[in-house]
Amino acid sequence: MKWIEINNTRELEQYLEADKTKPLIIFKHSTRCSVSRMSKQLFEGEWKNDKEVYLINVVENRETSNSVASKFKIQHESPQILVIKDGRCIYNASHSMIDANTVSGYM
Repeated sequence: MKWIEINNTRELEQYLEADKTKPLIIFKHSTRCSVSRMSKQLFEGEWKNDKEVYLINVVENRETSNSVASKFKIQHESPQILVIKDGRCIYNASHSMIDANTVSGYM
């Protein structure tokens, strides 16, 4: 599985602008939360797609995480996964609702 970390809002904007027609997957993860750690590990184990997934560590990059919530008008959760396409969030889930097979369906 290929994780690409997003470490600041500039990087976030670059990835969002790169190709709006292809789905962009963002996983918001807390390095201080055991539920988030378990959810991330489960997602990694179930992910059968070669598509990269963008990772925001919400503790270390709070501003970037808040920017995602604000930009897409999605309440912040952690863990949380979002699928962005055509400049809008077309799917999001958090905690135990995060499912790699569902996310793959948006590819």
